[in-house]
Amino acid sequence: MMSHVAKKRKIEGDRPLLPAMSLKDEVVFALTTQSGESEPAINADGSSINTFAYYEHKTPITWHDDIKTLIIEHETRATSSTQYAKHTSGISSLAFHMWVENKVKTCDRTYSIRYLQYYGTYLAAYASMCGLNEWVQSSTPSNEILLKKSYSF
Repeated sequence: MMSHVAKKRKIEGDRPLLPAMSLKDEVVFALTTQSGESEPAINADGSSINTFAYYEHKTPITWHDDIKTLIIEHETRATSSTQYAKHTSGISSLAFHMWVENKVKTCDRTYSIRYLQYYGTYLAAYASMCGLNEWVQSSTPSNEILLKKSYSF
């Protein structure tokens, strides 16, 4: 019997159905540039604000509901000397990197979160990407770290 997500994907005709992935496989997916995309989801960019559509085809479908919870209202200013402010809702790319690291830490207590070691959005996102790259290349087989049903951060 197909889950409601599988039925929805089959009806809507988006990406082909894939077998269940381990968390390690999901992180590898997010670290890899997908077909039709210009860069991966985990890309060391810590300063952008992106819509959910930016992450939709760059991340495993099992992450989508959780990624949507990262959407917040942002205010940007053109310069410090102007009154101009732009309000937009989106996902902070640094928040996304942090979310992935926290997800890994939940499943693998030996993982050392990297973004906490740096100040500045670029350095924190870069450290996060490097830590996740090291984690997926570590000696733990991907089938030993299975995706959990729910996460709370």
